[in-house]
Amino acid sequence: MAELVVEGLRKRFDGVLAVDAVSFTVRDGEFVTLLGPSGCGKSTTLNCIAGFEVPDEGTIKFGDRILTDTRRKIFLRPEARNIGMVFQSYALWPHMTVFENLAFGLRMRRVPQVEIRRRIQWVLSLLQLEGFERRYPHQLSGGQQQRIALARALVYEPSILLLDEPLSNLDAKLREQARFWLRELQQRLRMTAIYVTHDQAEALALSDRVVVMNRGRIMAIGTPREIYELPPNPFVADFMGSCNFLHGHIETIGEANRITVKLHTGKLVQASGLNQFSPGQPVIVAVRPQRVRIRTDGPKEMNTLPGKVESGLYLGASFQYILETPVGSLRVETAEPLQGEVTLYLPPECCIVLPASGSENDGGSPADAPT
Repeated sequence: MAELVVEGLRKRFDGVLAVDAVSFTVRDGEFVTLLGPSGCGKSTTLNCIAGFEVPDEGTIKFGDRILTDTRRKIFLRPEARNIGMVFQSYALWPHMTVFENLAFGLRMRRVPQVEIRRRIQWVLSLLQLEGFERRYPHQLSGGQQQRIALARALVYEPSILLLDEPLSNLDAKLREQARFWLRELQQRLRMTAIYVTHDQAEALALSDRVVVMNRGRIMAIGTPREIYELPPNPFVADFMGSCNFLHGHIETIGEANRITVKLHTGKLVQASGLNQFSPGQPVIVAVRPQRVRIRTDGPKEMNTLPGKVESGLYLGASFQYILETPVGSLRVETAEPLQGEVTLYLPPECCIVLPASGSENDGGSPADAPT
């Protein structure tokens, strides 16, 4: 069972550190997504794995094969790595038919013509594109072009599949459909895949694990549910969907990870935390808009707040509101419409205590992320 191991990867461009000590492992047959804002280093990391970029430091191994080792000056060229790559722009030859696009690389590798036809028929059948062999790229829809780009990567029968934002050029509806068949295809082939995107919904829907990056560094690694529900720092909490942040300090630490936080306004809030904290430590309480509940009775419990609707949006399946409260403006998402004054309840198990912004590993605010 071959694993892809990336250790201590660093890459600079004109003296600027684009990838900073990145290390992670992709298990055999696993779908791992590199997620982060533009400029965070995710595509550079992918290009180093593919062999399109030479890192300044680090090693990349696949099973017992060393693809890159900067100390030993080992660097395999892209064509020697047996890696399939799907680009954001599809990169199809416009003057070639679908068959010729798929056959071009195989001919460069001196694959026999009979084997070329077999592989092309197999991959077109796999992607439900039989009968498209004689069409040119301009005769295909965006979704069909995207599948041909994927077919070109698969026809080499690669050991690893790399995908650099392959769905970003599709419209919203088609992109949602593509997520389903792409995930189903990867699971059917049991192929190791690394996917790059800045779209949180794609990362949550497709991945076995997610690697969240910012400013060239890894901010978190975990399953989609772990990353979304138990973020380790404010950057990950905010980047993985909307989040309310309440600033305060640790008042008391109880059993079962139950923590009491005193907010800057003096309000006490019960919350949960997996990190090691100490009384008096500045912290941030993160609670997602979907986790805030609406109460019909008055604010009696510790985690209840009076709120007044300031503005709202209709999102189809839900309503999203900004409510003014004694601890500041909170964003709330509900299935039912709200108006006027309401009572909000912040479930303690949904209030996650995080290190205050500015700590060594919090990654900074998403607003500070490079573009």
